[in-house]
Amino acid sequence: MDLITVAQAYHWFDHQAFVAQLQRVATANALLAIWTYTLAQINTELDQVVRDFYAGPIDAYWPAERRLVEEGYSSLKFPWPEVISPEFRLELNWTLPGLLGYLRTWSAVQRYQSVHSIDPVSVWQPELSRAWGDVSTHMVRWPMRVRAFRINPQ
Repeated sequence: MDLITVAQAYHWFDHQAFVAQLQRVATANALLAIWTYTLAQINTELDQVVRDFYAGPIDAYWPAERRLVEEGYSSLKFPWPEVISPEFRLELNWTLPGLLGYLRTWSAVQRYQSVHSIDPVSVWQPELSRAWGDVSTHMVRWPMRVRAFRINPQ
C-alpha cells in the first residue's frame, strides 16, 4: 500500500499490532496519515457551553483513550520519520439539531445514557439553545491535527 489513513480512530487501535501490519503491507516510501480533531469552535459563548458539557456531567464517562485525541496524538511514537503537515480544519454551516445530534454521537454521552437511562444532551439542551440564539445556523469549525509519516523510507 502506498497510502494508509486513519481518521479520528487511532486511539481505539492496538498500536503495536497496527505498526506491525504497516511494516508488512506498506511499500517503500508509503505515507501514513492519521488525524483527529478537537472540540468544535462556534463562538465564545457556545464554545464555553460545549466545553462545560464536555468536562462537566459526562467527563467521568470518557474512555482513557480520549486523552490521545485531546492531545492531538502528539505523544504517539512511530518508528519512521514524520512529515510536517499543513494545518487543516473541518467547517460546516450547522443547525442546532445538527449540533445536538453530533453531541449524541460522543462515546461519553452514550456511556452516560446507558448508565443513567437519561440523555444528557437533552438535559443540557436548554443551555445550548440559549447560547445558540435565534439564528438558524452557525459556522462550526473543528481544528484538525494531522500526523504523517514516511514508512520504510528508501
